[in-house]
Amino acid sequence: MKPVIFAAVVLTLASVFATSQPTFAKGAHAGKAEAKKLDKLSTELGLTDAQKSQIKTIYMGEMPKIKAIRTDANLTDDQKKEQMKPIRKDIRIQIEAILTPDQKIKWAQIRKDHKKGANAPA
Repeated sequence: MKPVIFAAVVLTLASVFATSQPTFAKGAHAGKAEAKKLDKLSTELGLTDAQKSQIKTIYMGEMPKIKAIRTDANLTDDQKKEQMKPIRKDIRIQIEAILTPDQKIKWAQIRKDHKKGANAPA
């Protein structure tokens, strides 16, 4: 699995859950775009309500760590990326544990396609 693609998916999902909480909201419409992305991913993977709930729980458990790293003004962007790698890996492992084999294949393809788009010339 490609860490860059996974990181993009994780950050997208993490941002959805972060903006859905009142303490992180940044306005009346905060999180709508992220919620749409999560809905799309949920549809593409065919997540059950139980899986969605489990994924939300996973992210909410990790959000304090992620927020602390993101808001640490003493860290460079590269240091923040390095410190978030183990958190992202842990999130990925937890999510993969609740996905079916078919969902894991679809998720890998989504991440692969996302990486192709991220590496495309601007």
